[in-house]
Amino acid sequence: MKLFQLHIAIYIVVNAIWIALNAMGTIKTIPGWAMYYPIVGWGLLVVVHYWFYVRGAENLCKLREREIESRLR
Repeated sequence: MKLFQLHIAIYIVVNAIWIALNAMGTIKTIPGWAMYYPIVGWGLLVVVHYWFYVRGAENLCKLREREIESRLR
């Protein structure tokens, strides 16, 4: 979970800088809506990270606990 929180923090900081640079005109993206591709793409990867590694890890731990309990019986 801590790795996921770090990933979210880095995502927010980097994309805030990216948006600020685009707003100041330092970086020109043509067409203008193309600046959102990295934000959306990386955002989808953050969701995948959560879905499979954070949420999935909890389910995997529960599954392993059930296996161990069934072996002990």
